[in-house]
This record gives sequence, structure tokens and C-alpha cells, in this order.
Amino acid sequence: MMQKRRTTILVIEDEDIVRDTIVAFLKEFKMDVVPAADGLLGVQKASRQEFDLIITDVNLPKLRGDRVVKEIRKDETNADTPIIMLSAYLNMEIITNVKDMISKALVKPIEMDQLLKEVEELLK
Repeated sequence: MMQKRRTTILVIEDEDIVRDTIVAFLKEFKMDVVPAADGLLGVQKASRQEFDLIITDVNLPKLRGDRVVKEIRKDETNADTPIIMLSAYLNMEIITNVKDMISKALVKPIEMDQLLKEVEELLK
């Protein structure tokens, strides 16, 4: 019997506490989670591995969230991977910039049960 591959999620978030919380939370649900602390690192990791879902912050060092999304979409590795964008305030200009490329935009602070609901919805 073939074992079902574990869900793999890339989390691009520069705030350590937020990133660590999301990573630890998703791991509890038997998901493999790859963290990235800045936008550039996130894009590099997305170019090397296919993910089931990507969660990215808007305000990131080295490469802002909208640029991260555009770069990820340019590379066929994760061209169709669902992306959830997180923002402390929904920066409409940035989100409008990439709204056709992301699956969901959520406001921080994010409730973990809300995040799980969105993640499960997008992984269906």
C-alpha cells in the first residue's frame, strides 16, 4: 500500500514568534513545514521544492510579499501552488497588485484555528 505523502507547506515570515508559532501549529497536524525568514530566502526555497501550500507575509525584508508571489509564480515549480498572504493591516495596494496570484489574504494577528480552516480548505 502506498503511503500518502505528507503535506508540505512553506512559511515565509520575518517575525520569529509568528513564524515559529505557525510552524509549530501546522506540525501538530502532521504537516511538513519549511520556514523562511525573509522574502529572498522564501523565493529560493520555492524554486528548489514543490509545496502544497505557501504562506507569506506582506512586509518582508529583502523582498516584499508581492514581489515574492510574483517570483514564485514565474517559476514552474510552484506556479499553481495556493498562496495565503498575511498582513498586519490589509495593504490593499500590495494585495491588489497580486490578487489574481494568491488564494487568500488574511489579517494578522491570525487566529490559529482560522489559519487551519483556510489551510484545510485550500488543500482539499
